[in-house]
Amino acid sequence: MATGAANNEDLKANKLFDVSNFSAVVTGGGTGIGLMITQTLVANGAKVYITGRREEALNTVAEKYNTGPGKIIPYVFGILTA
Repeated sequence: MATGAANNEDLKANKLFDVSNFSAVVTGGGTGIGLMITQTLVANGAKVYITGRREEALNTVAEKYNTGPGKIIPYVFGILTA
């Protein structure tokens, strides 16, 4: 028997991609690749903070895709002035 080998149960897809104990920040999470990353993380249990400049797009994503075991929390970047 090989030593250091993983248990077969630990190698199942639902274990490998379980991110239910993680939080993530996705910039540009309202559209394109950022949206796809957000959807994947939420579907696998992560709490995802999505950021961007367009409040409407971020809120739409949160309303439409907050259906998985994870959660989407939108955050709109403000305009910084010195």
